[in-house]
Amino acid sequence: MNTSKGHINVEPNHVTEFPLVRVTWVDTESFDEWTAVDDLDEGVMPLITSVGYLVMEEKEFLIIAADLDAKNGTCARRLKIPQTAVRNVKTLIKAKRSV
Repeated sequence: MNTSKGHINVEPNHVTEFPLVRVTWVDTESFDEWTAVDDLDEGVMPLITSVGYLVMEEKEFLIIAADLDAKNGTCARRLKIPQTAVRNVKTLIKAKRSV
């Protein structure tokens, strides 16, 4: 890895223990105000796109992490997404091993 004008450039052959993925998933919405049931919005649910390292994939959920510390085997800024909300997972960079 090298730097150029303050930016980190990842070498093309950079490989991590976990794949870098783009996950498209349906999010929830929350509303505070009182509303008549007849006036409820039944519109489209928000579709979210998140990018991160796929550090865990289970039957019920997957977890992506924004940051990895390979030296210490830790990760940070994790997002746990229910599998029922996932619409698509695309691998952007393959891993040394599968999750």
